[in-house]
Amino acid sequence: MTAAELWRRSVFWPLFFAAFAVGLPWPLTFIAPLLAYLLLCLAWPRARPTRGWLARGRFSRAAVAWMIPTIVASSGALLGWVLLLRPDLSDLVPLIPRGGVAGLVAVGLAFSVFNALWEELILKGILWHGLEALFARGWAVNVVQAVLFGVIHYGGFPRGLVGAVMAGIYGFAIGLIRERSEGLLAPVVTHFFADATIFVILYLLSVGVVAT
Repeated sequence: MTAAELWRRSVFWPLFFAAFAVGLPWPLTFIAPLLAYLLLCLAWPRARPTRGWLARGRFSRAAVAWMIPTIVASSGALLGWVLLLRPDLSDLVPLIPRGGVAGLVAVGLAFSVFNALWEELILKGILWHGLEALFARGWAVNVVQAVLFGVIHYGGFPRGLVGAVMAGIYGFAIGLIRERSEGLLAPVVTHFFADATIFVILYLLSVGVVAT
């Protein structure tokens, strides 16, 4: 691999870590660097990596065989984390909108789709593509991206050390799905269900059905 290609695969990361360094609030920590990167690629063709990181992939039997248990286990783990550990989520519960069912469903769907989309574009797309230039073995690529997935969720949902470990394990499972599907669509769909579970849990907390 040439130095130019290695640079193209890594140019996103200064933008990403700068977003965290300046303290941008979620979801701007993901949206701002991703938009800046895409604009840079449009304006400066030399910054564009190869298109492999945007592969859609397919729902192979192997991918679906990992997707179903991952969706079920992650949803159960998120609910168990809330019920057993009683984390302080007072900063997130107020984000649930008040209003009718239609508005609530619309916001929940938007959150679940877009949060899954931009996180997977960054971690299973841009990062994965860049790590493939550094590691010959796929498991090493998956481990590194899973660790970063856990770290960036330290202050999210789930949160804290336990939450970061949970997120890291989940990120590794989605990495296996990415490998077996050979693209991003299956990881995004899998991630969607975890985000939908998070939204439902926060809603139940906001109306007092679940107590912390």
